[in-house]
Amino acid sequence: MKKTFTAFLALALALGFTACEKEQTVVTPDDDSTPTTPTEPTYKEGVYAPLMQIASIDREEGTCETWNWEGDQLVSVTTTDNDTRTYTYANGKLATARGSVFGISGDATFSYNGNQMTSCRLNNQGADVALVTFRHADNRISGADVALDAEYISGMLDGLLLGGKGHRIDPKGILLDTTDNSIHVDLLWNGKDVSQVLVAGDIPFQLTKEMYETIKPYLPVDSSMLALVDLYFLFSNALPMNISVADTIDYTYDTKINPYFCYFGNVNPTSLSLHNTLSSNNHGAVNITVTLTSSPMQVTSQPLNDRKVYFYEYNDRNYPVMVEGSDNYTITYR
Repeated sequence: MKKTFTAFLALALALGFTACEKEQTVVTPDDDSTPTTPTEPTYKEGVYAPLMQIASIDREEGTCETWNWEGDQLVSVTTTDNDTRTYTYANGKLATARGSVFGISGDATFSYNGNQMTSCRLNNQGADVALVTFRHADNRISGADVALDAEYISGMLDGLLLGGKGHRIDPKGILLDTTDNSIHVDLLWNGKDVSQVLVAGDIPFQLTKEMYETIKPYLPVDSSMLALVDLYFLFSNALPMNISVADTIDYTYDTKINPYFCYFGNVNPTSLSLHNTLSSNNHGAVNITVTLTSSPMQVTSQPLNDRKVYFYEYNDRNYPVMVEGSDNYTITYR
């Protein structure tokens, strides 16, 4: 079911754990020069202390980000399209972030056990929508378990699933089982860079009869399957379904300094790795199953096999000043 798959794949994308773009040839930038900076950025969870502070980011499509600092602490990022992210601190560590964290708009609160970040709770308009719990090994983050609120997942589908004549589907019309709306992530490290990310998760939900009638003309299934579903809806108002995700993302790097390097706000390979990402390549599958009888049957399997590639220009301290890839932009430092 292509449109349903698209919505939940977008969920994984929003969390920052997958990367999709047309396949390209990886070209490694010239890396003969050695860094002139004698030290490395601070490597502490919840701390962002780069050796060079970003002043602004200008993107190719015309938007600009302005990074605002108080001493060594980043307090806000404002953009020309009226998006603002703000940050507060406690004992030198990130305490709250407002704006967008893990691709989810709202407020995030971070918890710690000593020097380790243990969890991040995300709240949207007064309701908790996600809880990210971090796992550790060898004194660094080794994985995360992301529990998502069923009603929030439902809301994410609004605007992603479009029916006939562009009518949006009421998100309240999608009923989700809250028993295990979770995505599980494991990180594999190579030195100070995340070399591989493993993503797995099952999201059970129910397709309502009203929603089915809206997206039925766009479903990539044969007529016999549609006839079976039509028969099912003569006796029921909701069809049990399940999205199962299994994905592996591989990363390659140069030896130059990553200006986002920190456990800060968006905890993903970009901010966890010391060096700049040259490429990310994900390969896996998304399986969709439905339960028409006592035994679930598979409807479709969507392969994941995509790559992102980045190209950099550097300043004399080996920090990037221009980035080309799926999102082209220039970086100015204070």
